[in-house]
Amino acid sequence: MKEDDLLCGVGELPYTHTQEFSLLLKENEELLLQAVNAPAGSRAVFITGSGTAAMEAAVTNIFGTGDRLLVVKGGSFGERFSEICDCAKLPHENIELPPGKQIKEEYLGEYENCGYTGMLVNVLETSTGLLYDMEIIKTFCRRNGILLLADAAGTFLADRFDMSGIRTDAVTLSSQKGLALPPGLSMVILNGKAADRIREYNSKGITRNYYLNLSRALTKAEEGQTPFTPAVSILIQLNARLRRLKSEGPDKTISETSKIAGDFRRRIKNYPFIISAENLSNAVTPLLFNGCGMPATELFETLKEDYGILTAPVRGKYKDVFLRVGHIGDLTLKDNDKLFDALRELREKKLI
Repeated sequence: MKEDDLLCGVGELPYTHTQEFSLLLKENEELLLQAVNAPAGSRAVFITGSGTAAMEAAVTNIFGTGDRLLVVKGGSFGERFSEICDCAKLPHENIELPPGKQIKEEYLGEYENCGYTGMLVNVLETSTGLLYDMEIIKTFCRRNGILLLADAAGTFLADRFDMSGIRTDAVTLSSQKGLALPPGLSMVILNGKAADRIREYNSKGITRNYYLNLSRALTKAEEGQTPFTPAVSILIQLNARLRRLKSEGPDKTISETSKIAGDFRRRIKNYPFIISAENLSNAVTPLLFNGCGMPATELFETLKEDYGILTAPVRGKYKDVFLRVGHIGDLTLKDNDKLFDALRELREKKLI
């Protein structure tokens, strides 16, 4: 993260039950809604928790056991949405996609006019680097009257994201991805329809949440407050980041990220890896090992321990064949140079 944003969270913190803090929280909501181009009447709430907390909060507050949900499952984060539905006992069906493969209209044909009420998708399946075609998903949802919940934590500020443009009813974000802030804060952005659903369920006593009760969060947000102790320092850093974003515009961050990603992808072609996703986000490049001398987990550890370079490993059954290189945050082309210096040395040693 940029040093100016980091320093904003250092020092004495304001007490949360003050006008000073309430004004900051209300400004954060206003700036965040502008940043994603949320439709009129939208609301945003802040959760002290990771992006998964926002995903679970959105799913379990917007939907109930009377809903039928579709989950786009093309990687570990799609699987996470499915596991949240399992845990909450919400009826759902998974649209299973091979890792890195794009969703297509023909895949959705069997789900037409089948009474589904909600669809859950990670706009960027971060585990594989795939950016889903949201036009196809949006059109399907509109045609079938389905409420669309999109996790945009990975793609926000790495790729263009327009909540109004893709007709998303609810969006989840987290602090540590494109916003490049410390982890520990997540956000749920709701259009009027999604917010009304939450209030309706709560008024009927249909709630499965205490800490993650979004109806309570919406009510407290009217006062510029949160139901429980918030991540104050990160909210202050978020305020600085959103103010800078309003001044510069999102295109500056997206352009810088795209340049770093493009430079990396051009240069990695000289190494024994395959870029494995069909439609890449600027945020991350997934590398499939193609005859590489060491497994992905070993390369991750070697880069970390011997060169001080952090990449992103993949968990589960693909841990030895996939490695991800991130391009978001306070990075420059010089960081690419450092990585390729390391890769060149490893190649000279015949380790890759």
